[in-house]
Formats: sequence, C-alpha cells, structure tokens
Amino acid sequence: MTQRDENEGTIRRCSADDSTDILSIINAAAEAYRGVIPPDRWHEPYMPAGELAAELADGVAFSGYRVKDRLIGVMGVQELHNVDLIRHAYVLPDRQGQGIGSRLLRHLCQDATRPILIGTWAAADWAIRFYERHGFARVEESSVAPLLTAYWNVPERQIATSVVLSSPPLSHDGAGRLIAVRRRKGRDSAWESDDPHASKGVASMMIECRSALQPDRPAIIRTKTPVSPHRFQRLLSVL
Repeated sequence: MTQRDENEGTIRRCSADDSTDILSIINAAAEAYRGVIPPDRWHEPYMPAGELAAELADGVAFSGYRVKDRLIGVMGVQELHNVDLIRHAYVLPDRQGQGIGSRLLRHLCQDATRPILIGTWAAADWAIRFYERHGFARVEESSVAPLLTAYWNVPERQIATSVVLSSPPLSHDGAGRLIAVRRRKGRDSAWESDDPHASKGVASMMIECRSALQPDRPAIIRTKTPVSPHRFQRLLSVL
C-alpha cells in the first residue's frame, strides 16, 4: 500500500532491499539515546544487521517515508497474538520535527482493530511525549513488566528501565485481561503434529526444548507452521 501525504512524501511498505537504509536511519536516530539510557543498555551500533534480520523474520513489517525516493523515516508494526506492537520508530535527525513520525504513526494506526502497544525507554521523555500527543497513554507501572514479558523478548534490565504506552488507554485490570487472552492464544497454538515435512529449524528447536525441560523425560513440542527461534522462545514462555 502506498500513501502520498500533503507534502508530497510517500509512505509505503519497506522490502528486504531497504534493510541497509533502515539500519542507517535507526542507528543515526538512536544516537539521541546515547548518554540518556542506562550505559549498560547502550551498544554500538545500536541495532546490528543481525538484529534487524531477526526482527524482520519475526514478523516486524516496516513502512517507510520517502521523499524523491529517499528513505528518511521508518516505523514497524508487529501483529502479535491479540495486539499490534509499534516497533522501531525513527526519522533521520536532519528531518525530525517535520511531522514525518506523526504521518507514519497515523498511517500504521488508521486501520487498527486491536489494542496497540508501544514500549520505549523510560528516560526517552521526548518519545513518550510524542506518543501521548497522538492519543497513547502510559500504562500503570505495575503493568509494565507483565506486558513487556508477555509481548516482547527483552532482558530484565531493559524491562526495569522501560515504559509501555497503549491505545486505547489500558487500565491495570485491562492489561491483565489482555495478557490472559494472549496466554490462551499461545497455548492454543501449540499442538502435536506428525508432519514428516516439518522444517529442520523447528526440529532442532524441539531437541533443545526436550533437553531444557526434563532431560530424563523428553517432552516433544511442535508448532503448526515453522517458527523462528525468537518466536519459539515466546511460545515456551506460555507453556
């Protein structure tokens, strides 16, 4: 889908061919975090190429804002169980403050039919204000860790230094109900299959799973379709 805005910029879905430009934008814009987020959470580059490849494989779909075919802003969305996650929203530093992030966010949210969640650094007050201006609200502090654990794959240190925003606003009880549904959906996606054509990647994950759960009593877990190791770990978290 392509959408042209009032300033002749074009928003369209990114492809694998855009990976180098996506990385450049993310790492250039993420310089704003240097010295702001906890030093132990900063690394360089902020997003390595392998991490972006893993995110794409895990279902993060990027849309890009282009001017004269130059990619200058990106924002991803990930459909996950019963929510949509906004992921990796960045605009080139020299093009920030021109409404590009707002256009991308509106573009990704305009047809949403499920709750939308955004996780960001607690110290990134400018990012929090940006999302609040667009109707997102911070969830209660007591709901942050459960939501991040249920829908993201981030270390405990990052959970302790992050916030979650939602649209529509989400109460503590509402967050609990959302997580409960997500866990039910996760359990429902695990099933026993005798498909002889299961992918090699899934088979190897099954062997690791058997060893990690009970080495003396192997448990066999299969999925309906091939999954990435990242998503497989999420599946294990709800079993």
